[in-house]
Amino acid sequence: MKDHTNVLIYKNDYLTLKINANPFEISSIISKNGKEFIYQREDGWLKSWPLCFPIVGRIKENKYEYDGNFYELNGHGFFRSIVSWKITKLENGFNFYYKHNGEFSNVYPFMFEISINIILKKNIMEQTFEVKNLDNKQMPFQFGWHPAFNISSQNSFVEFDIENELYELNPSVKPTNKNKVQKIALSDLDFSNSNSYGSEDNKASAFSIYDNQNRINMFANNYPTYLIWKNKNQSNYICVEPWAGSVDKTYENNINIFSKKHINILDPEESKTYSIKCEFI
Repeated sequence: MKDHTNVLIYKNDYLTLKINANPFEISSIISKNGKEFIYQREDGWLKSWPLCFPIVGRIKENKYEYDGNFYELNGHGFFRSIVSWKITKLENGFNFYYKHNGEFSNVYPFMFEISINIILKKNIMEQTFEVKNLDNKQMPFQFGWHPAFNISSQNSFVEFDIENELYELNPSVKPTNKNKVQKIALSDLDFSNSNSYGSEDNKASAFSIYDNQNRINMFANNYPTYLIWKNKNQSNYICVEPWAGSVDKTYENNINIFSKKHINILDPEESKTYSIKCEFI
């Protein structure tokens, strides 16, 4: 895929926000004291804050069935392949707008539009993702945030606003030990095989991610799944990911896209908005 990246910058008295455009991805959030809160791609994983659409994670054999036909989709969907955003400067940030023009119909046979707002208010970034069904049929989809925060591999924690399930999310093994915790030391989790942890029955709406230097308070309501992930134990970042969706399991028979767990469905002309708010301290 040809990279058409250019960088948009918005500053206030508290934060400097940088966004890669075409393809879209938040690449940097720096405090007025020079602290970088976003992972800068130093540890082998070459992303910073991707978005997942119209699937999250991987689907079985990278394919699904719809209306008697099979379609192939790679992990996390094709969102990063969108390079024709219409960008509008807002008072405190930016809007990104995309209207489907048929370019992804071979992998996703639905017409849609996406509108993303990113706003800075003091030391808080608010982001919304709105998707609208432009088709004359129901549109199934999943969506997920995938932020990567600069966090030390030692003396670092994720804390929930409520006691929450935490277990390894292995798509090949049914979970048997669903512990409930309110705070977890990241050093207690084994990421040596790029393992993921979290829950597909998420009850939390606030997540605090912190070490001795950085603290991010993330507010994300009504996401049935959350993940905690990084590519290896020694990496000095962590992804805490609220998802409106779920990874396929090898032991489930859900090749049809409407049968997938936590699938979202929009009727014609219906829209859905997802939001996330992060406070950087």
